[in-house]
Amino acid sequence: SISLFTAVSGTTYTFNVTPSAQGAVTIDVADGVALDAAGNGNIAAAQLTSIYDNIAPTATISTTASNPSRTSPIPVTVVFSEIMTGFASGDVTIGNGSISLFTAVSGTAYTFNVTPSAQGAVTIDVPAGVALDAAGNGNTAADQLSRTYDSVAPTATISTTAPDPTNAVIPVTVTFNEAVTGFTSVDVVVVNGAVGA
Repeated sequence: SISLFTAVSGTTYTFNVTPSAQGAVTIDVADGVALDAAGNGNIAAAQLTSIYDNIAPTATISTTASNPSRTSPIPVTVVFSEIMTGFASGDVTIGNGSISLFTAVSGTAYTFNVTPSAQGAVTIDVPAGVALDAAGNGNTAADQLSRTYDSVAPTATISTTAPDPTNAVIPVTVTFNEAVTGFTSVDVVVVNGAVGA
């Protein structure tokens, strides 16, 4: 829609156009809508077109590393919903880690590695407004990516309630210091005896 139409002079006129929706906004001046002193109508102007876009692009952070993970460095990909400019490694906020090998794969996709600094939660954030689309809209903040880094091997303790010496079957308990998977009876090595139950 048009507003503030002003005749600045006999040759120049100004006005504002407020877009009604996203997409192409076109402005035309048809032929014959204005007359010069001799009564000649104007020739149609070349159409003016501008793409209206005021929607903030989104950013998505992902990784192939499991959670929890012992992977180091952690491979990370950031994908924007449209082509962006101005995104750099310094725009990424890392908790408990450091960034390296920042690469612009395309105008929408970026990859980098995050090396954990210590055991525990490693967080990756892309704040709002760190990159701009072609219309100058800053991105929205991405949902945080978090991975628990754990590179410490679990410990195992073997214990029994049987006296030493004993004349009976020996009940044994193996206790790990954290939850584990894959442990079976064939993983136990017994000399001068056999695993039962």
